[in-house]
Amino acid sequence: MMHRIPINLPELQIQKIENFNKQVSVTAHAKAATATCPKCKVFSHRIHSYYWRKGKDLPMSGQLTTIHVEARRFRCMNGDCTKRTFVQRFDCLPVKAQRTSRLTTILQAIAFSLGGEAGCRLAAQLQMPASADTLLRLIRKWSPPQPPTPRVVGVDDWAMRKRVTYGTIVVDLETHKPIELLKDRTSATLKNWLLEQKSIEVIARDRSGEYTLGAKEGAPQAVQVADRFHLLQNLKQMLDRLLTNSYQQIRPLLVEQKDKAEPIITRLLTSIRDTSTNERMASKASREQRLQTYQQIKQLQIAGWKIGQIARRLDINPTTVRKYFYAEIFPERNGRSAGGSMLNPYLPYLESRYQEGCQIAMQLWREIKEKGYPGTHRQVSKWMHKRRQKQQTTESNIDREIFEHTNSPIVPPPDSNALPSARQLAWLMMQSSEQLKPEKVDVLLCIQQDMQVKQIYLLAQQFIRLIQNRKAEQLDPWLKNCKNSGMAMLQNFAIRIEQDYAAVRAALETEWSNGQTEGQINRLKLLKRQMYGRAKFDLLRKRVLYAA
Repeated sequence: MMHRIPINLPELQIQKIENFNKQVSVTAHAKAATATCPKCKVFSHRIHSYYWRKGKDLPMSGQLTTIHVEARRFRCMNGDCTKRTFVQRFDCLPVKAQRTSRLTTILQAIAFSLGGEAGCRLAAQLQMPASADTLLRLIRKWSPPQPPTPRVVGVDDWAMRKRVTYGTIVVDLETHKPIELLKDRTSATLKNWLLEQKSIEVIARDRSGEYTLGAKEGAPQAVQVADRFHLLQNLKQMLDRLLTNSYQQIRPLLVEQKDKAEPIITRLLTSIRDTSTNERMASKASREQRLQTYQQIKQLQIAGWKIGQIARRLDINPTTVRKYFYAEIFPERNGRSAGGSMLNPYLPYLESRYQEGCQIAMQLWREIKEKGYPGTHRQVSKWMHKRRQKQQTTESNIDREIFEHTNSPIVPPPDSNALPSARQLAWLMMQSSEQLKPEKVDVLLCIQQDMQVKQIYLLAQQFIRLIQNRKAEQLDPWLKNCKNSGMAMLQNFAIRIEQDYAAVRAALETEWSNGQTEGQINRLKLLKRQMYGRAKFDLLRKRVLYAA
């Protein structure tokens, strides 16, 4: 009864099915008695000869399956045809193919989903063995279907190799599908692609000058829309530079606010970890290297070099160059602030017992353990060690840095390392006060004692609300306020907005943005990492378009 098992190969008549050595062998022959000449398209019924074809098929009951087909070779009935004989064609088993069409389709899907090596391992487990090179050939063989004519597209860059090689992705914002990957992010490449697309009406993009020029030359009829996320990102970058320059000016305010905000006992002494000699030397060497870079950038800046030119000359990230380029003084790094500890709630009791004369760590640990302390005696021992060090009259340099003079008899105030950095302050200034914790709101109020910082904060919040609520009518007054602020960075930021005024205005008046494009870039990154960073552009392009 095995020959009656239904096998969906309508062109073939199944003769027998055999099972041996955990493999299935299917023998079949063609149902059609005639065939068409592939060259002259004339039917023929004259058989020249027979031969056997062999190909792999989808597994049957989890077993490797092979099909043996008795094929015919026909004589061409057209005397004028140069092809004297021809082989009978099958849709299910193409000419010279080693597998059926349906097996090829499944292997192709595995290749697109997992790539070469991973797909090879899965196919072997599914009893459809194929080498990694075969799977990659199936990807390259696939031809993407012609996408519908796009009307609204999003354009953004993606990194083939970060900071080295970049490409461009084009997404149809109406269908939410990528429609093309371009090899680079130059204006000429985007222009050439846009010239072939006559129906594009809207182009959503970031603030890149290359994309602005490419969209203008390739699709002058299209409305350009600046992405709202990138506008806010540009604001954050400007705040970073502004606050880096003015950090030394607002730092005393932060120290004063920290002293007032911290209760007498708030931090565990042992939360400030002692640094080793090697760590201090490494930190000093790192600072000297950054200081040298800063000085080099400033020298090139005085000589008239631009940010991009300096980055290429020194072979460093343009973001680092920009940070030092606009910094009026060398921006020192703030150390990471220490976190809390489960011992903190018991510090008042430990301090009182210490003042009473009990300086035995194990005894104190047993006492606070009865009060509910869940930790081990090690933290108490560390605290005791630090507490004894505090009473000593002569200390090492690192101890003097940690335990500075304070009116508190218990713990010193947090040092400058615990202060928020310029970047953290910029992030706080981008947030709504309703979303922040009370202590973060206090930090914002503290730095706003500086009138310049207060003005920056108010203008930043106005711009954020303007973008979020899409208040296009408020853009011109805001730009005027920036120009009248007297701060060069704010004025330059307003000038750059005006240079891209039409696209920024369109971002506030239309619904389009590059959000969907950013999502497609995330998918692209996933596919690229699945290929272990060794994907050539043609393979990656096929996989991205197939996934859509």
